[in-house]
Amino acid sequence: MKKVRLLAIGGLLFLGGLTFTSCTNAGASTVQYACPMDCEDGKVYDEAGTCPVCKMDLVDVTTIESME
Repeated sequence: MKKVRLLAIGGLLFLGGLTFTSCTNAGASTVQYACPMDCEDGKVYDEAGTCPVCKMDLVDVTTIESME
């Protein structure tokens, strides 16, 4: 009986730990990229690359905001 109780408590602690560790990245921001010429009226991308309209390199959105 003690083994069952210890296993149950251990399982609950383990599941509780998973719950808290899965929430640690909930507020993490992701980097978004946009064209510095704003060819597409504020469209942003999740990956770096080139603008499909003007072919300029996309820049980090925080870089654009600091230029304004």
